[in-house]
Amino acid sequence: RTHNEALGAIARAWHWAASLRLLGELWPGRCSPDVVSYSTCVSACEKAREWMQALELLGKMRRKGVSPNVVTFSALISCCEKG
Repeated sequence: RTHNEALGAIARAWHWAASLRLLGELWPGRCSPDVVSYSTCVSACEKAREWMQALELLGKMRRKGVSPNVVTFSALISCCEKG
């Protein structure tokens, strides 16, 4: 999935806010964010110590019907721990 690759590249560059913007832009288009998309953004938030944003993403995932996985929860725990 191209959008997940783009999110990953942005996240690796430590641009957590840009990754969240891209995630938001996926919904209106043909691409629907999946667990990989959200986990990538949560990981970007974790690197930037943006724990509140990471927790907001968890809520958004659940509202959109995307189930978090072990990668998501691991990044969330790490983010909160660093926060």
